[in-house]
Amino acid sequence: MYWPKQWRHFQFDDFLLTLSLNTPNPQISIKYTIDGKTPTAASEEYSSEIEINNPVSSSGSKFAVIVRAAGFLGGERVTNIKSCSYVFYKESALNYKLPVISLITDGSNLYNADTGIYVKGVNYTGSNWTGNYFKTGIEWERDIHITYFDENGIKQLEQDAGVRIHGGLQRTSSQKSLRFYARKEYGDKDFDYQLLPQKEKDSYKRFILRTPQGDWNNTVIKDAVGAELVRGLNFEIQDYRPVITLLNGENFGIYWIRDYLGNKHFEDKYDLREDSVDIISGARGLGIVAGSNENYLDILSFVEENDLSIQENYDFVESQIDVYDMINYYASEIYMNNYDWPSGNLRIWKSTDLDNKWRWIMYDLDAAFNGRGGFNYNTLNQATTDSDGWPNHPGTSLLFSSLLENPTFRDEFITRSAYIAHYHFAPERVIDIIERIKSMVEPEMDFQYDRWNTPSGSGSLNSAINSHLVAFATARGPKVQSHYTSKFGLPGMANLTLIANDQMGSVALNDFPIPQDNNTADYYKDATIRLKAIPKTGYIFDHWEGNVLLTDQSEIEIVLDNSETITAVFIKDEKEYELSINEVKSCSYDDSGDWVELLLTTQDDIELEDWFLSDDILELNKWKLSDFSTTFSQDEETSFLVVESTEE
Repeated sequence: MYWPKQWRHFQFDDFLLTLSLNTPNPQISIKYTIDGKTPTAASEEYSSEIEINNPVSSSGSKFAVIVRAAGFLGGERVTNIKSCSYVFYKESALNYKLPVISLITDGSNLYNADTGIYVKGVNYTGSNWTGNYFKTGIEWERDIHITYFDENGIKQLEQDAGVRIHGGLQRTSSQKSLRFYARKEYGDKDFDYQLLPQKEKDSYKRFILRTPQGDWNNTVIKDAVGAELVRGLNFEIQDYRPVITLLNGENFGIYWIRDYLGNKHFEDKYDLREDSVDIISGARGLGIVAGSNENYLDILSFVEENDLSIQENYDFVESQIDVYDMINYYASEIYMNNYDWPSGNLRIWKSTDLDNKWRWIMYDLDAAFNGRGGFNYNTLNQATTDSDGWPNHPGTSLLFSSLLENPTFRDEFITRSAYIAHYHFAPERVIDIIERIKSMVEPEMDFQYDRWNTPSGSGSLNSAINSHLVAFATARGPKVQSHYTSKFGLPGMANLTLIANDQMGSVALNDFPIPQDNNTADYYKDATIRLKAIPKTGYIFDHWEGNVLLTDQSEIEIVLDNSETITAVFIKDEKEYELSINEVKSCSYDDSGDWVELLLTTQDDIELEDWFLSDDILELNKWKLSDFSTTFSQDEETSFLVVESTEE
């Protein structure tokens, strides 16, 4: 093993690099390369310090010096290969505005006609879907060395890994998406760093460097914008981070770090067994990503043979899929006009370790917005009908269009679509997110312009964003409304204002929260709307004010004929609860946890969310009851609550 000088940050000044072995055997020689090639016995032999010069000033495309070295004895390699990226700034006073990922791999891993994963190679037959880069599986995984530097130039991650080509038809692009695998065979079984800033996760099994070249309109940011717009709707999305990418020291353009939403993702996120997860692709469920599609195909067979307007049949399907998840997902895809859907770019997952219900995954919005058809395109029609082929092959609409035959599902879809349009796709919100994400990449877009010329420059980028994203955001809403009113025979829309004193409680519409600073929106007439009044601790719901029938029920349904204002009225809860500690077990002498039994002299339901236990007068909120396992029981006069800690 040898140990080259380990820089923890970017460079600007030239320096001399010393290599050494941590073995006393003087017969072992060090062989090294500076072009990314794997060191062999025929490589340059190290005999004196290596001069490492800043390559940026002398080259328009090289930003790092790559050193790979290993020890050899008698023509055989006897140590591991050590690879290092020495990344340089353009100027001493300038920092890069994005993180930098430096990739090192032997060029043959990518460009060899027989084994290279980045070229058409021997597997190309003339079809768009053939070539080495369409090969999949571990046989087409190649070794690569990854170094991640943050925006301050500090090295945060460095390890050997595996790499494959990722994606669909974009595999034919000159800048291809790459998928990375951490395996113990390479050294580290995880990528231990918070690669994606949107989530508090600092360990990944896999991740993607996604090319912006798949974007049908060359906006570069479209897929990330789409993911941000639907955040909070509870179906799975891919988080994002733009990075400057170097390959063997050369500029390789701007990429996006993205989640790889395979079974490892769900295993980690939901604490599931990997083999409990099924992931399938396409609305017909024909593609198997992980596990099996058998259950989903059985559901489609049931739907094809049974009328879902009959509630019993609908209830069965509802027991197999998360209908709210599906509704939120479909409403979003339809609004954003993902033209390359639902035959493609649709994935569904479930786990027997969860509730075994199918849920939807949003990914690949390259064809969305003005991808094709523009802001006027009727994506609702595309989602509910079949054609002879792409993008809605025969059978793709079966599940969704059949569910819409059921009045409950139909109204839920219509009302949720109106909410999502207002709270997630309002033009001012969309434009704000567009500008925010554009500002992330814009300062370093020269890396993309210079390497790939797509887009060709800042003027081209801004033109694409304005004409295909901003213009779409401004004009899409009224068109979608007309598609819905026409499809479902609705008489139009009406204005609904929902009021609550947010110090006392709140209102939910079809389970979505209504913020009091944005509590007025348009909803479709003649479609059922569910309202729920939710009191805060210390308050109770009293009544509704407005055009409602059951004024004293906290959960009601309304149908709009005209614009309405409805108020949820809360009052202070004057009940006093006599609460005492009845029994305590601590300092356990067996394997069970500690517990406290509370006695409460009431038969009423008690909200535990804001109740605490403490043994410290200065820290009254020490233990939150809802964070522990609880068991509730009652007799005629009292209630008992056992709060148990399972920690040893």
